[in-house]
Amino acid sequence: MLFPRFCFLVLLSLALFGCGGPAAADSLPVEDESAVPGAVCTNRIDYHLDDELHLAAVYHYDEAGRILQYVERTAEGKQVFLVKRGYDAEGRRVTQTVEDGRFGSPHREMTWEWDDEEHVVRTTYLASKPEGDTYSESRFFFDAAGKPERDEFWNDGVLSSVTRYRHLGGEPFVLEAGRDVDGDGTEEYVFRRFYAASQWLVKAETVYMNGEQIVTDDFFYEDLAAGRVSRGEFNSDGDGQPDYVYHFRWNESGLIERVEYDTKGDGVLDQSIDFAYEAGRIVLRTWDVFDQGTQKFITDVAWSGSRLDRVARRDALTGQAIETWIFTRGCTEDLPMDVPIAPIQGFRYELQTNPFILHFEDRFSDFPEML
Repeated sequence: MLFPRFCFLVLLSLALFGCGGPAAADSLPVEDESAVPGAVCTNRIDYHLDDELHLAAVYHYDEAGRILQYVERTAEGKQVFLVKRGYDAEGRRVTQTVEDGRFGSPHREMTWEWDDEEHVVRTTYLASKPEGDTYSESRFFFDAAGKPERDEFWNDGVLSSVTRYRHLGGEPFVLEAGRDVDGDGTEEYVFRRFYAASQWLVKAETVYMNGEQIVTDDFFYEDLAAGRVSRGEFNSDGDGQPDYVYHFRWNESGLIERVEYDTKGDGVLDQSIDFAYEAGRIVLRTWDVFDQGTQKFITDVAWSGSRLDRVARRDALTGQAIETWIFTRGCTEDLPMDVPIAPIQGFRYELQTNPFILHFEDRFSDFPEML
């Protein structure tokens, strides 16, 4: 599974854990790191459904704070998911293997190739399935200024699709990505992003070249310089009438305190999410749903300084626990816990306040993630 570097209005990836040199904590580690060559400490996430342990994920780190191995086990101790990573002399990820007991490709192998400018220029992906292996690769090209110019995607040695990037300039500044879905030189649709003052997204559109449909997102700001978005409108058919509307409310500290959803574009509030903070960190999320009967879900978030201790989502009306993530650390430093797989990473959605990537500098992923 390749996570494309051009993220078109995808959910915001929260950088919750910084990176620093690890060391074993004073307390006992959460798992014996000696089982993994080169590992010096481990961290763990326990994922509970309905108050019962469902999965446990353990991260093994080397001295530089890089993930060497990630493993998920069921409450009974059965391994269901395993990731192993390798790095080059510069500390860049270059290999990864996945052993997967839950999906259709039980064994997968991935590689990354880098240029002298610290760009990933090629990735490979081998998936072993009962019916046979499949092989794909991606090639990434950059202009003289280091900006993305073109991505090529190959399946079993055949060019399957191309994405071409164009920086059109102007005010607002326009970034365009044309999608050639079969690599024949003709683009079937184009993504366009419009950035006011070259930094904040004010419009995004998908234009299908057959003229059948234009999909747009428009964003309005109460304070453009600070990036305080106040409203978002989604239009699925280009008729000028929004089909989905978001309203954002901000507190005095510049944090989003409420998001309202009009999911039919009829002016009627269907859902809302409220956020409460302490020391700038979210501690409470309240999600009200009105369009499917009255429902309310509450997420409590506990921290130890800058570290997450616990994220727990429950039904507000019954008090019944729904999902809980508990963090245990055998490393003294804050280290990444970000292997992008659900449900272990589902806590990030509970901590997300803005569902859009709006700042120009955040539009690309620097690293083409694969899993």
